[in-house]
Amino acid sequence: MSDEQVGKMLAAADSYTVDAVNRHDAYAVAAVFWDDGIEVTPLGVFSGRAEIEKHLAEQYKVTDVRYFAETIDEIHISGDHGWFVAHWSANNITPSGERRPIKGYITCVLEKRNGEWKARTHTTFPSRAQ
Repeated sequence: MSDEQVGKMLAAADSYTVDAVNRHDAYAVAAVFWDDGIEVTPLGVFSGRAEIEKHLAEQYKVTDVRYFAETIDEIHISGDHGWFVAHWSANNITPSGERRPIKGYITCVLEKRNGEWKARTHTTFPSRAQ
C-alpha cells in the first residue's frame, strides 16, 4: 500500500473517532491511541491509554460535547510514521450551563506497529480562550 493510500485510509478511519466523540464513547476514542500514547490538552498532559480514557470520560460528563466535527487539513505518511494537522468544531456546555460553539486545532503523530496504525501523540487546543 502506498503512503498516499495509507493517508487516505487513515483519514477515512478518522470518521470512526469523530463518531465515537459524538457518542461520548471514551473507550472507543482512547482505543485509537497506543498503550503508551500521549494526549496534550489545555487541561493537562495525559499519558497512557487508560489515563486518556479516564480523562475523556470525565470531560464528556462536564462539557457534554455535541456536534463534534473534524477536518484533516494535511496528512503526511512516510513508512511506519506519519502526522496530520486538523481543525475541529463542536458545541459544549459552559460552566454557567449555556451551550456555546467552540473551535480549535489538532496535531497528531501516528505510528504503525505490527501492521496497525494508532496515535502516538495527539494535541487538541481551542482556537481562542473560552
